Amino acid sequence: MKASLFLPLKVRPFRLLMSGQIFSDLGNWLDFIALNAILVFQWKMGPGEMGLFLVVFGLPWIMCGPLLAVWSDRYSRKTIMIGCDIARVLLVLGLYWVDNYYLLLLLVFLKGTCGAMFDPARQGMIRSTVPADLLKQANALSQAVLTAAKIIGPSLGAALLTVTSPHTAFLVEAVGFVLSACFLMFLPKTRSALKEERQTQHFWLEFREGIGHIGARSVLLSGLICSSIAMWMIFLIEGLGSVWTRVMGMPSTAYGTLVAVVGCGNVIGSIVLGAWRKAPHPLGLILGSHVLFGLLTLLKGLGGMGWLPRDFVFYVCIWWMIGFINAFSTVSFSTLLQTETPEHLMGRVSGVVTAVQNAAILIAPMVGAWLAEWIGVSRVFIVSGAGLILYAMIMSFRLPRLLRSTETVPAERQQSLPM
Repeated sequence: MKASLFLPLKVRPFRLLMSGQIFSDLGNWLDFIALNAILVFQWKMGPGEMGLFLVVFGLPWIMCGPLLAVWSDRYSRKTIMIGCDIARVLLVLGLYWVDNYYLLLLLVFLKGTCGAMFDPARQGMIRSTVPADLLKQANALSQAVLTAAKIIGPSLGAALLTVTSPHTAFLVEAVGFVLSACFLMFLPKTRSALKEERQTQHFWLEFREGIGHIGARSVLLSGLICSSIAMWMIFLIEGLGSVWTRVMGMPSTAYGTLVAVVGCGNVIGSIVLGAWRKAPHPLGLILGSHVLFGLLTLLKGLGGMGWLPRDFVFYVCIWWMIGFINAFSTVSFSTLLQTETPEHLMGRVSGVVTAVQNAAILIAPMVGAWLAEWIGVSRVFIVSGAGLILYAMIMSFRLPRLLRSTETVPAERQQSLPM
């Protein structure tokens, strides 16, 4: 199983890409705690300013991602990723010196814009450098790196706060982006056979091609709808986790522990799925994981209502299982996205998908907070869990007919890859 999981790392371009991703993803998350510390404790910002900061933090992925993804299909993905890393070095150095709230927001927005352009190029690079039969393992490794960065990055940022000023995180982050660019510099240049044709097309025509491809591929469209609904339901309760621990009578440190447990479960889940040689169809895995995720969310809601024992170890296990199961959904959708999308459309389709998913992520917590005020925190967990189960079961009834009616994307000619 281990040999199967890590087989993509034998492909030298993918190995270099993962090395770059490690430092790039760490850089994306290292400064989150530092920025919060600066705004809250040094600049004494209130809830309104913090809310605007969070909106600006996520907005580039929705507004700019689909448009910038057109360029990731038109030009060298290697050049785009290196350029984004270098630009982020300059931006985080700007964050080190900035002393104005609105200028800080501008730098955060521009840094997010670079990330929104980097990610479609990375997705396309995976698609163009990894053989089709290794895409599941490659996506599992990539997801494990991303999840680990989301745990280690903020933790490292918090650790730096205990020994130095928050601004030090920006210097460490700049070094990370430099190292990422150094690894990516050794990637081969990938050129699409349709490059010249695409450069003669109108920008908006190319943009519509990405959206049109999603609409034409029923399995991909169904996967996007499923993942977006699931993200809506999940992030409906994401901002209520700390409040839920208080309702459960847990100590103040419990939420941080539970978040770390979810991250660990997600990393392990990604590794297990990557090593699963004969996994079911990705869309089936997505729906199955959402049913289980909904059941576990229901248990959290019932616990908050006092209908289940309030044993901390029991809920640690539940949160770990949530992370483990969620990996099956995210890795499966990444695999579905790449197997259902030709290489020359990978950036545009990935950009549209990311924008749709992040729109759900951005809006859902506000709706969740409103529902919590109306019906209570625990009932929001119950509504979210029941909604996940209901939609996943409805979609499951359509799954066999959907798979039978779907044509396979024509296999592209596989070129020999440097090992």
